[in-house]
Amino acid sequence: MKLETGDILLVDTEGFIPSNIDTFQGNDYNHAGFIVNIFGISYVFEAIKSGMAFTNFDDYLKRTEKEDVNLLILRPRIGFNVEEKKLMNFILPLTQKPYGYTNLIIYQAIKYITRKLGKEIWMGKSKAKSTKKFICGKLVAYIYNYFTGMFPEWYKAAPVDLYNSKDFKHIKI
Repeated sequence: MKLETGDILLVDTEGFIPSNIDTFQGNDYNHAGFIVNIFGISYVFEAIKSGMAFTNFDDYLKRTEKEDVNLLILRPRIGFNVEEKKLMNFILPLTQKPYGYTNLIIYQAIKYITRKLGKEIWMGKSKAKSTKKFICGKLVAYIYNYFTGMFPEWYKAAPVDLYNSKDFKHIKI
């Protein structure tokens, strides 16, 4: 399968934190990355514990072969037609951003617990103050919002929000 720039990689992994993310979100996919093709090579741009990073997609697949990992591609129904130079000028400065642990551990948990109780409450940072740290879903939604206007509440996004968007086709890997 050929990956396209703008595809979203959703990942279902096992472990204490991923299992809790699954439980809070009510979805199996607990990690998200943005696919970027550079000189014909596919990379996953993602938020990981050390910060924002590019991972070669083939290396990503090799790393996950030995684990019980499910992967899903979300492909935009309207395409993601952004000039490569413009995209890279936007993404590269994001590599200096740290991971948003507080967002993941506290704000997302409150969001999904209160959503299940019938009235979602967001305790995290506002849109204006939200670009200092990222978690995976927020990072992907931020890129999409900047270029397409999708995900206007990008600062609240998690993998389940990407998964549930009607703007994407689901492609099993």
